[in-house]
Amino acid sequence: MREWLLFTVRHSIANWLEQLPLQTAQRVMHVVWPHTIEWEIQHEKSEDVDNDLFQYFYWSQSAASPMREPNVAERSVVIAFQPPWILSPQDIQSFVKLNSFPSFEMVEEQDRYYQSAQRVWAKVWDVCFNKRCPWFVLSSGCDWVFGAFTPGWTRAFVSPVISMTQDNPSPLECLVYWLASANGIPNAWMIPKVGERPLNTTVESPCIAYDLLPHDSEGAMELALLI
Repeated sequence: MREWLLFTVRHSIANWLEQLPLQTAQRVMHVVWPHTIEWEIQHEKSEDVDNDLFQYFYWSQSAASPMREPNVAERSVVIAFQPPWILSPQDIQSFVKLNSFPSFEMVEEQDRYYQSAQRVWAKVWDVCFNKRCPWFVLSSGCDWVFGAFTPGWTRAFVSPVISMTQDNPSPLECLVYWLASANGIPNAWMIPKVGERPLNTTVESPCIAYDLLPHDSEGAMELALLI
């Protein structure tokens, strides 16, 4: 009975999230920037073992679009969601304040356990990396965080926590701004360039001379994650 009740409440919150703030933001994008009319927010099915606890939506060009644009993934947004009894206000604050991520090549077997904030970062990174989509949003329905990974996937920028009751800016304003930024709307936010070492993966990542230089980016976004 308890499991059924939690599933019902979780499903209701996900529906509310999709039908109110996300669909409102999508409509604003379509009205203000008509060229995004073929872009939409869809509730994606996660293949994660915790798919009942960690869900996500995806802002991207419709797969049925006859004119598929190049580099769609790089201009899409993953909108991750966990209900507030799982992603508490303390958890989301810890997510924003996390400064580094452990390298499991350098720790003992018994130490290979994620803390709560590290688990959330890992899930967000996995979804974004697999989709090659650097832009993301994390929400509990009550609190919101907006972020983006760098091209080398070793760092991320995140906003402060935006409360659902906050205004100037409101979560809806931030959401529209983030979708517009990902879509490359003029005068929106751009992911800063940073010097970083590409990940040791089978996915080839082009290297530019800028990667070899030390660089400290300035701006409103906080450098929050260093893998």
